[in-house]
Amino acid sequence: MIKMSNKKINQGQALLEIVGPNADLANDRETVEKYFGIEPHFYGLSLSVKDLDSTYDLLQDNAGTLKDAFQPNRRIFTLRGKNFGMNVPMTFLSCTSAQAGRL
Repeated sequence: MIKMSNKKINQGQALLEIVGPNADLANDRETVEKYFGIEPHFYGLSLSVKDLDSTYDLLQDNAGTLKDAFQPNRRIFTLRGKNFGMNVPMTFLSCTSAQAGRL
């Protein structure tokens, strides 16, 4: 079984979470490619926002469908970043209750 790991960097209101194969796999390109089907790379950026509905309303002409996220009680939408010259995927997520208290 492949285990994922993450590193969180929390500076005030900003939280950066980096997710990828655990340390045992990080330097094993062959295994990473076998299980994930890709070479290790930066995949995209996700932002948690306090008011997802307002954010969606602002960006909806360049956004995917607003839908339930995998995480319970959260919603998500993707931004069509190529319309803004971006070459990595970007998503916006509703905040968790803990995050909302810090914003």
